[in-house]
Amino acid sequence: MGRKTVDRDDNPFQMAAMGITMGGCKPGEGVGVAVEMSQRAASGKIPDKDGSREALELWGMEILEGGGRITQMVGGCNTLSVVLPEGWEAKSTSNGHNGLFDDKGIQRIWWYIHGWEPVDVRIGQRYSVRLKELGPKHGTVQVLDAKGSIQAFPVEYPHSRDNINHYEHYTSYYLEFPDDMPMPTRQAMDRANNAVRRDAEAEARKWLTENRPGWDQRNDHGPARSWLIEGPTVDCGAQSETDARSAEQETP
Repeated sequence: MGRKTVDRDDNPFQMAAMGITMGGCKPGEGVGVAVEMSQRAASGKIPDKDGSREALELWGMEILEGGGRITQMVGGCNTLSVVLPEGWEAKSTSNGHNGLFDDKGIQRIWWYIHGWEPVDVRIGQRYSVRLKELGPKHGTVQVLDAKGSIQAFPVEYPHSRDNINHYEHYTSYYLEFPDDMPMPTRQAMDRANNAVRRDAEAEARKWLTENRPGWDQRNDHGPARSWLIEGPTVDCGAQSETDARSAEQETP
């Protein structure tokens, strides 16, 4: 009880020919309709390729007999009939893009269904390192456990990056040089800033290796195994407050 089965329908793309007819006189439109139909019909169907079966078994999923197929305009692939735990969901995220989400809403598997290219499957990595910029002279390298930060290392740039560009979802910072500044001086400033960022990234990876051994293993289904690696909970509240203060001080 509380479990649901992701099952398969038989050959959902038998209607592809009808899609071409629906496109009218222009074959390209018909193909587009057929591809859209194929993507909709395959929504949430977990492909049996690129390590997805092994990942699901590692995570304790029950795989049933009778998985069907994802049928594309050209080619296709087998799918898995999986009993998902409570709160897990396999679903479409946008046209042709699909994912398997765990009970915390974190996407663990990505796959894309094209009209005729091979289905592309990727197993998510639990742990990662990310640079978060805070201002012209400050940033932080975050250690992420899926979506959340579990540790952070400050980046203090020796040279202020005063060329600032604001975008919808982020702000970029670049060094701004006087026209008469020699190229070797510009390069030295750029190298100095890059060096402190790389040092912080190295510290973050070192911390992960010490506290989450095996986090970046790429062989033997490493990304799938990363979800089984646990470690002590780290309180990043103090670091978050420091990040917030730095951002406030440097906001133009």
